Amino acid sequence: GDLLVNVSVYVPESLSESEKKSLAELDKSDNFQPNKTMKEKFFDKFRRLFD
Repeated sequence: GDLLVNVSVYVPESLSESEKKSLAELDKSDNFQPNKTMKEKFFDKFRRLFD
């Protein structure tokens, strides 16, 4: 059946220096990089045919 997902996002108005540093460290982590969608993967394969 269908799934319903509710996502709540909190965006702080300001960050302390330690919070900014923590976020910068997380940004470098491979775990926080978005995964390619199936559509992107398909087009990457398609482009390689013409390289």
